[in-house]
Amino acid sequence: MNEDYTNFIEKIPKEAKVINIGTGNRLHEEYKDKFDYTTCDLVARPGIDIVADCCAMPSKSGEYDVVLAIALLEHVHHPWLAVKEFYRILKPGGQLFVNACWAQARHMDNHTADYWRFSDQGIKVLLEDAGFEIVHLKPVLWDKYDFVKDGERQNNPSHYNLIAIKK
Repeated sequence: MNEDYTNFIEKIPKEAKVINIGTGNRLHEEYKDKFDYTTCDLVARPGIDIVADCCAMPSKSGEYDVVLAIALLEHVHHPWLAVKEFYRILKPGGQLFVNACWAQARHMDNHTADYWRFSDQGIKVLLEDAGFEIVHLKPVLWDKYDFVKDGERQNNPSHYNLIAIKK
């Protein structure tokens, strides 16, 4: 996906319990050999372990060491409820990796809508309000989302990567 994500995944210990929420078609079967890995999506399809709304997970409180939410929150009707649920299912000190859409074009399929975009300030406030401590926030720059202003090319982030810890 990108360097932030790859580095984050490589540092997850083998004994960690990890859930990828909003997996969609990005199953990452290779993770099952790296740590205790569970996939979750709103839509049942091959490779999905848990079919659930991310705002009302069937998981126990404090069940996971890591929550992955990749390109998910823009598709959630109430993202503030989703991040509170992520906080609930994480163990104290657990980590959340979010990839949040900012300038990507509207996108959806038969199973998802596209509701939101998150600036760096917006995604930070959303997670801090849920109780998370932000430890990493970085723009993801894609050439196709750059624009020209006053004859100069401007780097416009398509997404923001954020790592947060449950206090």
